[in-house]
Amino acid sequence: IENDGLDTPAEFPAGIPDPTKVDPEVIRKRVQESGVVGMGGAMFPTAIKLNPTEPVDTVIINGCECEPYLTCDHRIMLEYAPEIAYGWEAIRHAVGAERVIVAVEDNKPDAIAKMREYAAKSSNVEVAVVPALFPQGYEGILVKRVTGRKLRARGIPFEVGCVVQNVATAVAITHALRDGKPLTERAITVGGGAVEKSANLWVRIGTPISYILHHLGLKDDVRQVIFGGPMMGQPATSLDISIIKGSNALLAFTEAEIPRYTDGICVRCGRCVDGCPESLAPYHLARLAEQGRWEEADAAGSMLCCECGTCTYICPGERPLVQWIRIAKAEHLKTQAKARLREQEALAGGAAR
Repeated sequence: IENDGLDTPAEFPAGIPDPTKVDPEVIRKRVQESGVVGMGGAMFPTAIKLNPTEPVDTVIINGCECEPYLTCDHRIMLEYAPEIAYGWEAIRHAVGAERVIVAVEDNKPDAIAKMREYAAKSSNVEVAVVPALFPQGYEGILVKRVTGRKLRARGIPFEVGCVVQNVATAVAITHALRDGKPLTERAITVGGGAVEKSANLWVRIGTPISYILHHLGLKDDVRQVIFGGPMMGQPATSLDISIIKGSNALLAFTEAEIPRYTDGICVRCGRCVDGCPESLAPYHLARLAEQGRWEEADAAGSMLCCECGTCTYICPGERPLVQWIRIAKAEHLKTQAKARLREQEALAGGAAR
């Protein structure tokens, strides 16, 4: 692909003024063609979530942003409330839901007021004020908090009659339907002690993170750059890496801000168990991973881990619990992939004979 340098946008399809006046399949098709995915980080294809396999009666718009530093969703609620409202109506119509619940944490009174202003203009839309607790935005916790319904292990919100969409995803849906614009940019939070100026920016997908950091001023004492928040984010291996659809934050840390982990001995204090939103035993899963006992780690629930990082944060021994659990999950998935490959090869060999 050769860039002509003119930055001329393509011709977008005609917009849809009222999403409730079109067939739901039109919404799903336009959202799919526009490349809209979950903007909260999971990047699950939104068109699939708009085509539930179970009856849905509740749409939950997730305005919770409980990780430190992150404020881009907060700014979206303040500055793009009409787009969020259009988005929730499109989602409700697409999935055939009766009501919409907009979940906002109690430490964002201005966003609560703005969402209530637009909720009052629609029928069966309410704003649920939830505690500013981490990880409140995790959909399993959020569904139970605002509806009282509990997801089963490895369950999805469809199974309890819910669809959860991030506020940024609602805006992306609006741009796709109302404006005919595909998902080519997103809002991100840029912060940390190693940048001169923190900011929330609209950034095009594919922008190198070096460009963003130098635009705001990168200090000489930068020691680590994180994609995402400090709890669930992943370290960047190079400044040449680009922003993707799930990049909600870019944090540049100094030496003093980087957490330190040790090979400390687990003292069985139980803090990681108390803090785990999935009611797992992180200390046990991490020990199994350290010993390379991948099958046992899977049997103990490693794949249920949402990787929120709470266990690592509160561990008095400063053990990298979530990091070990991530390794266990990766090894399990690798084992599954190899098993599928062997099965396919066996089937292909049998067909050849």
